[in-house]
Amino acid sequence: MSSLNRFIVVTLIIVSVLLISGQVFAETYTSNVSFHSTFYGTSRTYNGNQISISMSDVYLTGAAPGVIKRYYTVKCLKDGFWIFDTELPGSLKSVAYAEESGYLPVSASKTWTMAGSGSYIFLFINDYVYGNECIRSDYVVMSSN
Repeated sequence: MSSLNRFIVVTLIIVSVLLISGQVFAETYTSNVSFHSTFYGTSRTYNGNQISISMSDVYLTGAAPGVIKRYYTVKCLKDGFWIFDTELPGSLKSVAYAEESGYLPVSASKTWTMAGSGSYIFLFINDYVYGNECIRSDYVVMSSN
């Protein structure tokens, strides 16, 4: 086998390993969420350096007449043991409009960089709790890369 052929074979092997390893380290979880006040999501393992959340079709249910919107916050916590969870800097802050308001559901996303591998929890917080109101998203994507 010539030097050029060896070089091509070795290059193809290296590129294949890099492509496969990139797929191995990318986790994606999908879910839905509905929270009245504060809700801790499930602890999940991520192996990438960035952790992201994307919430589609976010809306407010159970709103009293005349209520148009409520604000909410999503935080990302590195899973420790109960009180030893570590909050990553930054949070997702957005709005949810009441179903009856005539506004369309909104989407929101946030990426936390330099998170590192490990188990993480998303904490969902309704910034103003009233009556039976719930903030809901029918399609939540949590991922890392």
